[in-house]
Amino acid sequence: MRQIPTGHAKAQERSRLGARADDGQQAAHPWLALCTMALGLMMVLLDTSVVSVANATIGKDLHGSLAGLQWVTDAFLLAIATGLVAGGKLGDHHGRRRLFGLGAAGFAVTSAGCGLSVSMGMLIGFRGAQGLAGAAMMPQTLATLRATFGRRFPLAVGIYVGISSLAIASGPIVGGALVQAAGWRSIFFINVIIGAAVITAARAFVPETRSSRAAAMDVPGALLLAGALFCLAWALVNSGSHAWSSAYTLGFLAAAAVLAVLWAVRMARAAAPLVPLSLLRAASFDAGIGVVTATGFTMYGLLFYLTLYLQRVHGDSPIAAGAALLPLTAASGIAAPVGGVLARHVPLRLELGAGLLLITAGTLGLTGLGRAAAPLSLAPWLALAGVGVGISLTGGSQAIVGSAPPAHAGIATGIQQTSLNIGGALATAILGSVMASRAGAAVPGLLATQQSMTSGLRSAFIIIAAVTAAASLVAVSLIGGPAPTTQSGGNVRSPG
Repeated sequence: MRQIPTGHAKAQERSRLGARADDGQQAAHPWLALCTMALGLMMVLLDTSVVSVANATIGKDLHGSLAGLQWVTDAFLLAIATGLVAGGKLGDHHGRRRLFGLGAAGFAVTSAGCGLSVSMGMLIGFRGAQGLAGAAMMPQTLATLRATFGRRFPLAVGIYVGISSLAIASGPIVGGALVQAAGWRSIFFINVIIGAAVITAARAFVPETRSSRAAAMDVPGALLLAGALFCLAWALVNSGSHAWSSAYTLGFLAAAAVLAVLWAVRMARAAAPLVPLSLLRAASFDAGIGVVTATGFTMYGLLFYLTLYLQRVHGDSPIAAGAALLPLTAASGIAAPVGGVLARHVPLRLELGAGLLLITAGTLGLTGLGRAAAPLSLAPWLALAGVGVGISLTGGSQAIVGSAPPAHAGIATGIQQTSLNIGGALATAILGSVMASRAGAAVPGLLATQQSMTSGLRSAFIIIAAVTAAASLVAVSLIGGPAPTTQSGGNVRSPG
């Protein structure tokens, strides 16, 4: 007769499962684990863009000002940006499935709080708490997949990136449909249902992984890094209301620089630093950070400003504008897993360089848009840029997480996602300044606003192309030595 395991035996089995997964051996249900992580990821990423289409309704219902509506988004983004690396560290030390489940539960509860909010202050507060819960969840995703999939990690990254791209871009479509059908509160209440499904699936299919070599949290280092990221993000999200040359913006940028220097000093001297500086000495790790940041700059820049262009110049609804961008997101979603399959055969430096150059070509092609141009005419160039986004983000994410020792996989994932978010924040701030300057320089007259927006968008595309072309050259030249190998069996490929 089969012996029923005792509580102690179950705990030992869970411990052995976590140890096996951290050693790079496969879990019992790796694809179901991937689906679970992807569902949790979609829940968080949808909330980065889904609110945009509900702002008008929220403002009317809660009597919110424009500044208040901006903070509904900014509070969420600031909280995520400052908490990702610390969330990754906690997962490495205390268990990634545990942090993922706690984050999912917190995200569901705070989403309910958002949906029940009766004032702008209450909604903004819950959005900040929602961001912190997301920061606990997201770093556990790639770290768990690396431990779970071993040598198939590149394919898992490709699927993960594809789902990420689709989740970010489908926000306006999903949000528009929910707001029209059930009101703005529904975009938050639906997370309660999704969160419950994520928690249940995580307990059933996701192995508990942690590293016995992961040290406890370096609290001073975590606070310094969080402070630096907060000041940087604060300066970026407020650049629309405070000029880049203003004392306000320069003060926060200077504070971010000082805190970053203090953090680096702390990392060099701490016995168990939050982020070991040895990670930053790996060429592929550094190249991956640059590539992911540049890709985030591209993806968020295209999605945000093309959506704005299609609505204001062409008069599209939010849902129609989101649908017009499907060539970008669909191509990215398809190219990402294909890039994962090719990863075992294509040198890392060539994958990163080629992906970024495809983005460059696609965005340069988009500079031909005009006020009368049909959105359909943008489709080939959007698809080309989307293929580049999928390939670049897959390769860059694998370079960051695959270069890190297993004990620091959660930290590496936090850095990967922080880089993506910082790239998005830079796109919103820098490209927004370009758009605003073009509008201010427009000659008053018939269609001046539309013409200036079109002109500003062309300038934004040129900047994106320049950023990705430069990142391509840096990535190819930076990765010149032998690629590091992971202890989990998921090797980063030869740089070629």
